[in-house]
Amino acid sequence: MSRVRESLLLLFTMASAPVLLAGCKQLDIDTVWTDDPIIVDGVTTEWSDLETTYLEEKKVLIGLSNDSDNIYILLRFGDPSWIQTMRMGSLTVWLDKAGKKREELGIRYYGGPEPAGIPDRRSPGDIQIIPTRLTVVTKNPDMEVSIPTDGSKGPAAAFRITSGIYTCEISIPLLDETEDVYGIDAEPGQVLMLGLDLKVNRERLAQAGQRGVPGAGRSGGGMIGGRGGSMGGRMPGGMSGMPKEQKLWINTVLAVPPQ
Repeated sequence: MSRVRESLLLLFTMASAPVLLAGCKQLDIDTVWTDDPIIVDGVTTEWSDLETTYLEEKKVLIGLSNDSDNIYILLRFGDPSWIQTMRMGSLTVWLDKAGKKREELGIRYYGGPEPAGIPDRRSPGDIQIIPTRLTVVTKNPDMEVSIPTDGSKGPAAAFRITSGIYTCEISIPLLDETEDVYGIDAEPGQVLMLGLDLKVNRERLAQAGQRGVPGAGRSGGGMIGGRGGSMGGRMPGGMSGMPKEQKLWINTVLAVPPQ
């Protein structure tokens, strides 16, 4: 067992099923029902009894859950290049209730932690990161709308780093969009295609490279591994690892309450 997976399995107290992508860009993941709303704060307490999926190839754990009001998305990973990509670009969650791969409605998270805000990955540091910016995006690039991260306009997002593990939580209302609240107009039992799109802003990456930001425009010297199974080496003054773009489509069905 690799040190990465060993560390993840030790830190993830929830039950998870490993999945090998084998080059596949789409997979099926069950969305599980929750009776209690999940608080979007980057803490995984509410996920401890919910089934999650560990993607062996990408070294990321994904959780999908819903109640009658919201769908909840959990991402946990230990690869600093993912954070570097978020910091240099964005993470977009596309939602297509037709079960296709249309990029017509999404929630986009900009930002991520600055290098100075990240603790030594060998330390038990716990730090919560507020997304720099959260937007609703449509197929019209001019229709991107900034919203608060606290859920007051529907979607909510939170980010936390704990002992070198990065946790991102997002919730999106199932209700129809209104003038004040954004939702996807879906209901339990309905098919839903989710796209996870981690993309670099090339202009920001180029600017960071010119300023000499570690990991921008060149490969870093960081390592995954270390004493006691901790995930990673030190990242002094910045994050190591070249930003990596990722795109994955997940086919799921919104869970219905147990009878």
